[in-house]
Amino acid sequence: AVILPFRGLRYDPRKVGDVGAATSPPFDVISPEQRGRFAAQSPANAVNLILPESTAGRDRYATAAGILSDWVARGVLVRDASPCLYAYQESYSHKGESRSQLGLLAAVPLIGDPETGILPHERTHAGPVADRLALMKATRANLSPVFGVCSGGAPVAPVLAPCLSSPAVLEFSDEISVQHKLWLIDDPETQAALCSALLPARILIADGHHRHATALAYRESMRAERGPGPWDAALFYLVDADSQGPLVLAIHRAVLNLDPELLLARLRGHFDLAESGGRDALGGVLREMDSPGPLRFAVYAKGRFTIARLVKPAAIESHLPRERSAAWCALDVAQLHLGVLQGLLSFAGEEGTIVYDADADSACDMVDAGRASLAILLRPTPFHAITDVADQAEPMPQKSTYFFPKPRTGMVFRSLDD
Repeated sequence: AVILPFRGLRYDPRKVGDVGAATSPPFDVISPEQRGRFAAQSPANAVNLILPESTAGRDRYATAAGILSDWVARGVLVRDASPCLYAYQESYSHKGESRSQLGLLAAVPLIGDPETGILPHERTHAGPVADRLALMKATRANLSPVFGVCSGGAPVAPVLAPCLSSPAVLEFSDEISVQHKLWLIDDPETQAALCSALLPARILIADGHHRHATALAYRESMRAERGPGPWDAALFYLVDADSQGPLVLAIHRAVLNLDPELLLARLRGHFDLAESGGRDALGGVLREMDSPGPLRFAVYAKGRFTIARLVKPAAIESHLPRERSAAWCALDVAQLHLGVLQGLLSFAGEEGTIVYDADADSACDMVDAGRASLAILLRPTPFHAITDVADQAEPMPQKSTYFFPKPRTGMVFRSLDD
């Protein structure tokens, strides 16, 4: 895990006012309605760059490039005087527990082979990569970081402790009550100590697989045209997995056009089924499910929960692909989709028939509103299971993990003209 300092582009509060109001979540978790709300918060909000809208005579990408150039020219964004690393802390509450995620914003070289120590765990799709690549070519910048989790290095918290004792250069709470703090690290000795601590580590991409694939494609394009340059690295947010790192949350399924009675009937004999109350029992259902062991999930339909616990694994194991590793076949999402939905029910889950949602309440709301036949609530994928699959160079099934909290876009931008 090689990391490099860089001269970040940051909002000037004298021009922007509330810098927190100018930041946004990553582009791929922003709905059209949310985009409008973020844009209304501040004329300098980052959604104008990461989700640009066409203007007269300009396509979306040229519009973003024009906005970025204008902000730099007017001093809305100012480049730091010397190369820096940036300590970035996110503090929040989960189930009544106070938690804190501490990481570094840094440039990470892209070599493009498995020996770089960068492990993806999700498959990327051509459409989003083409979209992000067009945006990167127009703006010539890393606008949002790839979210990486480091393991196997030395602890970085002791090295960062003196930096964190000084006032943060940016501090705010976002719309979901996560507190964000940013510190500049421009001291060469501290930078060297952090580089040394992370050198033995490997990076698992938690979020931003399409941003990583885009950075690789941009690097190849620019190398062919101009040779080596700043495009040989990409902006990463790196969190130490051995300290208090990110939460891995489940992504639940709201399923359309699937008869819940048929599902439960096909599960009987292979799963132990236990009715667990109505909608007000959701919290207890999630707690009861959240334990290790064979596949366990909850079905919500017609105002009631049923918890299903696998008791005869052979029923679904026969439907799992033999070419996949044992780690991949042990994933709840693999067993649910291939073993249960496709295997026991012959339900392929074509596009548009399953809605993915990290919020269990929201998935159940769809059922209560008649917009889904049933909801399937899953357990979070353990972090060790993610790394086990990544070690086999296998992409995980679609929508297996939701890492929380995600880094904010707009904390620091990285120009590729530097």
